[in-house]
Amino acid sequence: MKTDTNIKMLRIFYKLSLIFFVISSTVITPGNGDDGLRKCGILKLDKPTILGRNVTFSFTPDMYDPNAILEWQRRTYVRDQWQTLPFNNKFTQYEKNMTYHLIITYSEESDEKKLYRVHYYNETIHCFKDVGTLRLEDNLCGVVNLRSEKVVENGTVEIEYYPSTNVMRNSGSFKREWRHTFGRASQILKLTDGNYQETFDEENNKYVLTIYMFNISMNGEYYVDCGGSGALYTKHITVYFPGLCVFIILHVISIKQIETKLSDQNHQCMTKV
Repeated sequence: MKTDTNIKMLRIFYKLSLIFFVISSTVITPGNGDDGLRKCGILKLDKPTILGRNVTFSFTPDMYDPNAILEWQRRTYVRDQWQTLPFNNKFTQYEKNMTYHLIITYSEESDEKKLYRVHYYNETIHCFKDVGTLRLEDNLCGVVNLRSEKVVENGTVEIEYYPSTNVMRNSGSFKREWRHTFGRASQILKLTDGNYQETFDEENNKYVLTIYMFNISMNGEYYVDCGGSGALYTKHITVYFPGLCVFIILHVISIKQIETKLSDQNHQCMTKV
């Protein structure tokens, strides 16, 4: 009897969920038919987003109109009213190739954990596009970011390192060592051996590590060690080409098998004793 009741309840829940999905899918913002929320454009947040550095949003409208009005808005909580951002030294906008860019200069904690969106409209278009909540990375050493969009075997890979404000202001108290780990093996990268090259982007205050002829031995995690008075380093980022997935699984399995064998041998030795 209880089983039949549960089945009926599940059917009712399924029907209600289906009705809610259909209704929510057909709701659009005020405007002209399909020019509502479903046809607005692409809004994205350029990575990485680092506390104390500039943050850039990019919006490409589906129906570009040079005379349309674009408003950048944000709010802290869902129930709050959206606030339109003013254009000043803090918030600047520029347009290039039918894409709008908003720059938040020297991002602060007050810019973080807020929802951001655009309001784009003219006589026939009226839509909103949400990009979600802004999260700012903060690390005493800095932040590393994989700049290459695609990693392929024997290709070139670029990794960015953004030093923290603390490191830039006190550069004499810190070091900068690029490190590579795979499994339990770890090494300091030698920037003079021809496989690795470091350049400094003065305009953006960042270092770029270029890895040439990327091969299977170069897969793994990369980070920067800042040294200093204690263990100070960036978060690790994982870099590998897709064909390595099976190799990683086999590598992990082999380690587990070795550990299991060693554990069994130790157990046998303890039993004999």
